[in-house]
Amino acid sequence: MKDNRFGKILLALLLCLSMLLLVACNSSDIDPDEDDAKSEAVYAVRYRDVEIALGKDATPVLKALGDADASQKVMSCGDAAGDQWQYRYASIVLFTLKTADSEIVDAVVLRDDVAATAKGISIGSTEAEMKEAYGEPTVNGQKRLYTEGKYTLEFMIGEDGKISAAEMRTDS
Repeated sequence: MKDNRFGKILLALLLCLSMLLLVACNSSDIDPDEDDAKSEAVYAVRYRDVEIALGKDATPVLKALGDADASQKVMSCGDAAGDQWQYRYASIVLFTLKTADSEIVDAVVLRDDVAATAKGISIGSTEAEMKEAYGEPTVNGQKRLYTEGKYTLEFMIGEDGKISAAEMRTDS
C-alpha cells in the first residue's frame, strides 16, 4: 500500500516536472523588477521561513535557502530567454531562469507538506481547504488550476480528496 502511494506521488511529481519543461522556454517576458501584487499574494511559497514568489529575483531566495541538495541546468531557452536551472531541496524543487544579468524564480514544485503556498496550502491539504483559500478553480480531471495573467497555480487532487501534488509556474 505504501509503495503504491509513493508511486502515485512520484508519478504526479514527474508529470508536474514535465509540464514545467514544456513551458520553460516561453517565460522570456518575465520582468524581475515588475511590481506584481498577485505574484506576492497568491503565487508564492513559504519554505524554511523564506517567501519564494514567481517572477521575483531568485538571488536572495537561493542565499536564504542555502545549498541545494542538487542543482543543474535543465535547458537553454535561447539567448533572449536565458537558461533554466533546477535546485532540489528536501521539500521543494525550485526552477529559475538565469540570464547574464539576473536570475528569477520561474516555478516551484512542492514535494511534501513542509512547504506551503502563501495561503497555507500544502501536500495533504484537502480540496475544501484549497477552495476556501483560493476560491473555485478551473477543473481539468484531477487538476485544479488557478491562473492570473502569466502565473498558474496547479494542484493535483488524489482519490482521497487531498492534494497529492502542487506547483506554481510562470507561463506565457
